[in-house]
Amino acid sequence: MSIMTSLYPSVHGVFLDPDEEAIYSLSDKYLTLAEVWKSAGFSTAAYTGGGQVAREFGFNRGFDIYSETLGWITDENLIRPFNWILHHKNERFFVFLHTYQIHDPYTPPAPYRNLFGVPYDGPIIDDIQHLIRESDGKDYTSLAKTYWGGEKNFDKQGRLKYNLFSKKDSDRYLDLYDCEIAYADNQIHKILNYFRKLGIFKDTLFIITSDHGEEFGEHGEFLHEDLFAEDVFVPLILLWERGLPDKRVVDNEVMLIDLNPTILALLGINCPSQAQGRNLKPILHRQTMERIPVFSESPSGERFSLRFDRWSYIEEPQWQGLFDRYSDPWEQLNLIGEKAEIEQILRAAAHEISRNNLSAAADQEEIDLRKTMPSSKTLEILKSLGYIR
Repeated sequence: MSIMTSLYPSVHGVFLDPDEEAIYSLSDKYLTLAEVWKSAGFSTAAYTGGGQVAREFGFNRGFDIYSETLGWITDENLIRPFNWILHHKNERFFVFLHTYQIHDPYTPPAPYRNLFGVPYDGPIIDDIQHLIRESDGKDYTSLAKTYWGGEKNFDKQGRLKYNLFSKKDSDRYLDLYDCEIAYADNQIHKILNYFRKLGIFKDTLFIITSDHGEEFGEHGEFLHEDLFAEDVFVPLILLWERGLPDKRVVDNEVMLIDLNPTILALLGINCPSQAQGRNLKPILHRQTMERIPVFSESPSGERFSLRFDRWSYIEEPQWQGLFDRYSDPWEQLNLIGEKAEIEQILRAAAHEISRNNLSAAADQEEIDLRKTMPSSKTLEILKSLGYIR
């Protein structure tokens, strides 16, 4: 939701409570990107995998069509969005495509399964149909237990015990993840070619990104549970042949909350005053912008990180980390207690942003009003993806 609203998670307050199996939806006082575009005269459609972007959260607001059938980007699943684009190609439109293609269990299609790594003869099942046959059911919990080697490899909180996995198996999981990315790249290529076929490629602004990274043992974990570099660094690709300069790499660190104001600025649409992100249009056009700290946080705001220049600072309720990214880009050597002045400056800056966010967050009464129970379909998808266990 931070991409859609340009608000930090603790401010927009949209989250899933897995214990209560409850959803807290977006407040009516905030506008989504789709609502802004709709009011500007755009046709809007979204094809998503549901789950964490289900309509109950408020993601459907502003969309003429909100479909939750694009969990995986197969050729068959692209037919419906392609047909919508075909019928709206002569209009101004916004289409949001979302997928869980690279979500675990990593089971890429057959031609992609062995693109990376060395030949593997271990216990990991990399074919989804084989995995379903070997599991107790099609829900995520059943599939995950089989895929990750059984219940013995999970702790009581449902987190994987990384130390129980051999290097061979850990490397294989990473290779399969890379294979999934390769398959997704190929499908994105098909999407871009479809726009070329329709003759609207040069006039279309494409944005490719992700909401989080993935861990493969850098800090003793799998999946995406923390705020280290491997969790928060994501690709951000903007392509617009008629509107942006030739290919280039921008080395400024930016945030996903910057996307909303940047897109609107590129298209000449006023950005809502609620936006906490920055308009990045100047650096896209080779102008300079002041570098500012990059802040990340958990939905509750109790865990957060701040990165600026060569330093990264991460804080959790019972732990703090300080890392020199020039000499230690993957944040392995904790310097807390060794760089007191740097630590004090970064902690103060992070706490100021966190305090501002929490002061802007809704009070408990308003939060309770936004509480809703997911539909049986959404609940099934959330369970199938492991967000509710």
